[in-house]
Amino acid sequence: MKSDEVVFIPDLQIMHHDTIFTDALIEYVIDRQPGQVIFIGDTVDCTAPARWNKGSAEEFSGTLQGEFDSWAEYALRLRASYDGRVYVHYGNHEERINKYLANYAPALVSLRALGLRELMRLDEFGFDEAGSFHEFAPGWLSTHGHLGGKLSSISGNTALGIAKETGHSVVCGHTHRLGITSRSTGYNGNLSTVHGVEVGHGMNELKASYMSGGIMNWQKGFACGTIIPGGFQPEIVKANSDGTFYKDGKLYGKPARPNSAQ
Repeated sequence: MKSDEVVFIPDLQIMHHDTIFTDALIEYVIDRQPGQVIFIGDTVDCTAPARWNKGSAEEFSGTLQGEFDSWAEYALRLRASYDGRVYVHYGNHEERINKYLANYAPALVSLRALGLRELMRLDEFGFDEAGSFHEFAPGWLSTHGHLGGKLSSISGNTALGIAKETGHSVVCGHTHRLGITSRSTGYNGNLSTVHGVEVGHGMNELKASYMSGGIMNWQKGFACGTIIPGGFQPEIVKANSDGTFYKDGKLYGKPARPNSAQ
């Protein structure tokens, strides 16, 4: 029997993901059997078609299929022991493929085989597209976080900005930050409150070569929570430096041996 828990899988950017952390997430989902699992987007990095790689060796590297193959392996491992509802948002990284086709191969845009649903094999895995916004609980939306609103360097504030625009509490990715913040309006005890939750990231930070000097205001982790009458009670879970995390007194993930690659 599935619970009322919802688990949000953060930006993984396969093949730049932290394998210890991503394995721990599968372990957690299998252990908890939540009612919903939501991939927040930027699950696959889609490195080659990035606009800044145009004309570079990276554009011709031939790595894109390998990224989707690694995603498929991960999805199959999840599905092997979890038969609940899984939703997938597309982030700005997956959308690189659509933009690349539109700009450089428009004759191919209409091919279903090149659509993200087919490339990510969602029907095969029994996963659902989440769309731009997914109402996963009363008054609560999930979204990747790149579709409007101002980016903030303060954890939770980007999601809160989208929440104020939509009038719904929002869980989002995109920022690679982990946090919860809220805003209330009203007077005389009659308040209306929206919440913003950002779900962190699941990358191996050492593979984020595009971050100048290695300086980053990121937090590795994920978000989860429980659907309650009329809403949702969110929680954020911070990962340890080795990619493992503790939840409810249990350690998830197996630390790497010294000098081994994640």
